[in-house]
Amino acid sequence: MSENILCLAIGRFDDRSILAELIPSVSIRQAIRKEIFSLLSEKPEVEWMVSSDSQFGLWSMIANNDICYMFLGPKNYPSHLVNSLLFDIKTALKDKKYSEQEVLEIMSQKYRNSNGQDKVKNLTTQVKQVQELAYVGIQKVLENTEVAENLSVKTDELASTSYLLNQQSKRLSRQLYWRNFKLRCIVGIVIAAVLLYLIISLFSEDDN
Repeated sequence: MSENILCLAIGRFDDRSILAELIPSVSIRQAIRKEIFSLLSEKPEVEWMVSSDSQFGLWSMIANNDICYMFLGPKNYPSHLVNSLLFDIKTALKDKKYSEQEVLEIMSQKYRNSNGQDKVKNLTTQVKQVQELAYVGIQKVLENTEVAENLSVKTDELASTSYLLNQQSKRLSRQLYWRNFKLRCIVGIVIAAVLLYLIISLFSEDDN
């Protein structure tokens, strides 16, 4: 039986009797039985589920008419497993296929092997896996954000470089334009001077 299940019991309110019990620890058996008798001293009016403190942990109980199905375990034992265990005990007894004691033993084995600690461990493992996946996802998001920021910086740098190149290109174009203009003016002046010289020479010859 799982070490976290300290006691499973079925009791009757009318005569405060224990119909079946499963208490693995001999050293605390008498103390637990006293607590069971105390809990059976008050019969509820309707079916209910309640918890009660114990010096060993926490009692959880389902009362159905005159019968009470009882579980004792640590206070941190998953409540959904406790509820499932007690309702399984109650349902199994309705079939009357097994005795109360046999049902307690069967259910203790079932929750030890499939629904008890192994289930808690599996749940813990799943939580860890989800945490790891979330961590990996966050890391990827951060990496993608960093890449996007780097791309944004590089894009800004390229835009700035492109602007500078464009400005330099315009400046060079203006410089080349004025240089060509000056060359054209000089060539024009030289041609005009040569033509003027030739004209003057021709008129001088005609006068002679």
